[in-house]
Amino acid sequence: MPTQLSKLAITDGTTSLTFSIYQEGAEEASRQVISITPNTAIIENSREIITSKVYDLTLVGVYSSASASQLQTWANAGTDLDFSGYGTDGSILQGEGTIQAVSGFEDNLAIKLSSQREALGGYDSSTGKHSSGLSYDKNGLALYKWGDADSNNKADGWGNTGGTGWSFDIVDGQYFTTASSAASVQRRLYFPFPNQRLYFNIDVKSYTDGTIGQANIYLEGFQINGTTSTGTSNVVSITGVQAFQDYLDVPDDTVYVDVVVQIAQDDELQFNEPTVQMDSTYTFTEFNT
Repeated sequence: MPTQLSKLAITDGTTSLTFSIYQEGAEEASRQVISITPNTAIIENSREIITSKVYDLTLVGVYSSASASQLQTWANAGTDLDFSGYGTDGSILQGEGTIQAVSGFEDNLAIKLSSQREALGGYDSSTGKHSSGLSYDKNGLALYKWGDADSNNKADGWGNTGGTGWSFDIVDGQYFTTASSAASVQRRLYFPFPNQRLYFNIDVKSYTDGTIGQANIYLEGFQINGTTSTGTSNVVSITGVQAFQDYLDVPDDTVYVDVVVQIAQDDELQFNEPTVQMDSTYTFTEFNT
């Protein structure tokens, strides 16, 4: 069933455009819809099976000349883009792909665009990424399955700074240690929606506090260049084996948000089932569609 998004944003890494179903004093009022349609085949005994699914993100609206020109440029060049958005139910869109202009809408500021892809659904067994290159889930981290599909002992989709003793198991999740300095793991989300609150959750399965400092979690916003910080959350200390949550009211000028799990010197930490949500109730989900 098609689902309308409250907001949608698109970026090529240099320029970011945001669209809303509400006018909000801007020209970029539009309608954006995500739909998933199964392709089926009939087998013996007239049984129907799903052979693949079509994941389609559609955007139509009346735009400023600058936005219309940028959208057309991306569509004509087949530019690889990142997508982000959210729905009224708190589901978060994260996706990658290109956009195509729909015939009959190319010559004025009323543009209809589509980002359509066909996939089997589920997660790729070698990369851990959803086979459609798109997720729409209450968990904003669901573009990647929580796992280690490439067997490098680190959670798929996550980066790291420093650290040793890496391992991953699905029961207790990501394990890492540090001997001489702080270390961290991070996931970056494209989320250019100021004033929206994001909650970051992890379930700590084991923690050894070292000699200096305390492990913690936090969120940090960044501008389009990806390096200039727009602000951080309050930072929540990890004190034992339990779930921990921090939140960030996305600052102005934010385009990307990093979620970070950090340990101090001589610490050991293992955590499981991280989520980024618009709801404060910690619920781990994945995009099993």
